[in-house]
Amino acid sequence: MRDSLKAMLFFHLCAFWSMTQGTLYAQNQESGVDKIRVAVLDFEGKGISSMEASVLTDRLRSNLVETGTFDVVERGKMNEILGEQNFQLSGCISSECAVEVGQLLGVSRMITGGIGKIGNTYTLDVRVIDIETGRILEAIPLDYTGAIDGLLGEIRKIAFRLSGKEVKPTPPPTIAAPIPPPTLPPTPPIVKEALAHLTLVTVPIGATVYINGIKLGLTPTILDEVRSGKHTLKFTKTGYIDDERDITVEPGERKVVTVNLEKLNIINFVSNPRGAAVYIDGELRGKTPVNVTLRSGTYTFRLEREGYAKWEKSVKIIRNFKHNVKLLKMIPVQLLSEPIDAEVFMNNKFMGRTPTLTTVPEGKYSFIFRKENYIEVFKEKDIRNQTTVNAKMKMTGEYKKLLAAQSGKSPFPWIKFVGGVVLAGGAAAAVILGAADADAGTPAGGDGDGVDDTDIGTPPAPPN
Repeated sequence: MRDSLKAMLFFHLCAFWSMTQGTLYAQNQESGVDKIRVAVLDFEGKGISSMEASVLTDRLRSNLVETGTFDVVERGKMNEILGEQNFQLSGCISSECAVEVGQLLGVSRMITGGIGKIGNTYTLDVRVIDIETGRILEAIPLDYTGAIDGLLGEIRKIAFRLSGKEVKPTPPPTIAAPIPPPTLPPTPPIVKEALAHLTLVTVPIGATVYINGIKLGLTPTILDEVRSGKHTLKFTKTGYIDDERDITVEPGERKVVTVNLEKLNIINFVSNPRGAAVYIDGELRGKTPVNVTLRSGTYTFRLEREGYAKWEKSVKIIRNFKHNVKLLKMIPVQLLSEPIDAEVFMNNKFMGRTPTLTTVPEGKYSFIFRKENYIEVFKEKDIRNQTTVNAKMKMTGEYKKLLAAQSGKSPFPWIKFVGGVVLAGGAAAAVILGAADADAGTPAGGDGDGVDDTDIGTPPAPPN
């Protein structure tokens, strides 16, 4: 009797243990522990379109939520978090990449996989990766033959298998009568979501369109089945500025999105000589010859090359445009004057005092030399090579008289004083300074005119 009671007690303990065990996911749900936070990477499609792979991935997310075991990160939230970190999901298929994504999203498990097609058979491979250790906790391979929409049921089976709720055969009891397996709750019915209808149009047409990072094709594009909620659209076309925007669609809504793409203008810069640095609004954009794309608007262009004059111009751009610029070579010019320290102006711009050295672009220039008490000198030069501009300046008549008065000498070196008579070269004139001199008679050695001209000689020509 005692042995029978012991056997019965052992049987009940085994049955209790069997009912309270299961997978890790089932333990968490039954014990009331918080749901397991997971994220699902889009399946890699091989032999099926990226849109079909995306739809099947979305269905797996929905089925995981349906099990009640998982807290699933929604696709839009994933894109938002990864976008803030500048992380690109494109090509993220390795376990290492999945772990990195999981760390950014703050989940404990990442679910990834791929869907391929060989003949009429579809192959599904789903993996569960632990973020903390990087190990693959579970891998589920599945083959399915039939129409592609039949994969929706297979995806649901995989979701429930990952949750630990898949029905498994109960081992036969070894003693006494078998205990019936616990009744599983009925599978909740699948509620068909009211999908939206989306039409995408661009002006001009032919732009590549992406929805949530998935390439759809060229506009205009019609999507008959779009899940409600927030979606990110991106439109790209060569020669136009990329347009990216978020939209929200309601269940069953028929929505049309029209985008006017802004054209980029191609600006071609050519210079003679080549190799000039091109600046647009102060930003270096390359060296000539170079093509630059710009939005319509007003810009300041500047070309610079060592040994040549800087070229600068403000231009309003509304279409494709070509700039062919001839750069002017900088020529050394030496500015001299006699006497020195004269002010010199080039094209009415003050350049300094002589002697001075400057560089100017080749071309025609006017020069003015000015100095106090000297006559202004004006010169014109066509400068093509290294040049010296020399101005010989003459004193003003007033300044000459002032100097003569200060020195006690004649300001005109060609006039000579002999006794009381002034002799002038050219038209010589005799000026009798006093009556006493008129009665003095003819001096020795004279010629009878009353003036001693032994040392006079020939007077110099008057100054110009």
